[in-house]
Amino acid sequence: MGIELNYGNKCTINTGNYENISPMFNIKKIIEGGDVDIIKEFEEMKTLVDGQINAYIKTHQTEILNPRIYEKDGKKYISVTQVITPIKPKIPNFELYGVRGDIYHRIFEKWTTKGKYEVDITNEEKKRLEPIKGIDETALDWVTQLKDVEYITSERVVYNDEYMYAGKYDACGLYNKCPVVFDLKSGRIDTDKCYMQLSAYAKAIGDISSMMVFSLQDKKIYTSEKIDFYFGMFIKARKDFKERWGV
Repeated sequence: MGIELNYGNKCTINTGNYENISPMFNIKKIIEGGDVDIIKEFEEMKTLVDGQINAYIKTHQTEILNPRIYEKDGKKYISVTQVITPIKPKIPNFELYGVRGDIYHRIFEKWTTKGKYEVDITNEEKKRLEPIKGIDETALDWVTQLKDVEYITSERVVYNDEYMYAGKYDACGLYNKCPVVFDLKSGRIDTDKCYMQLSAYAKAIGDISSMMVFSLQDKKIYTSEKIDFYFGMFIKARKDFKERWGV
């Protein structure tokens, strides 16, 4: 007569506002014979099942959201970029691309506020960015040579009380004497996402007639005046985000 051993375990992962998934893994083993180390057999089963649980959690950990929040007057506002891209992309060296983007924005901010074009990067940052081939120190040359552009403010956080979102725009000013919100992008351009982001800033700023994106990768300007259209797309994403994540 055999001995039956059974071990199961489960985990719970939040996937939204009061929503969870609870996968369960189970293993059963029938052991024949009398000379058996039951404790050893059970521990081996436990190790196997718990290993499956941990692997599942690791695979789906991007579903566990740590939202980026701004706070003002005791109220919490979700980040504009978090609404548009709620889950971190699975891209090799994703954090390093973010570091490089921050450096480009640092250079851009100095240009827009002081009119000084300076490649501001430390030796430590250069070393850190080696896996993605560093930065292009001439990447912003063409941006600094644009005509009919006047930068008024830079790196300001804006809030929208109606839809409870906030974000920091790169620059705001004039192009051909028309009020524009500007954005600097160092990676691949997704125009819908870019304009959704800028439309959210534009509505929070007020009195903006156009959105303008400087693409360092393409060395090209993307522009649109369809603020209401893209804001509608953003608001839908905002409502979907709140429904799923409760924020």
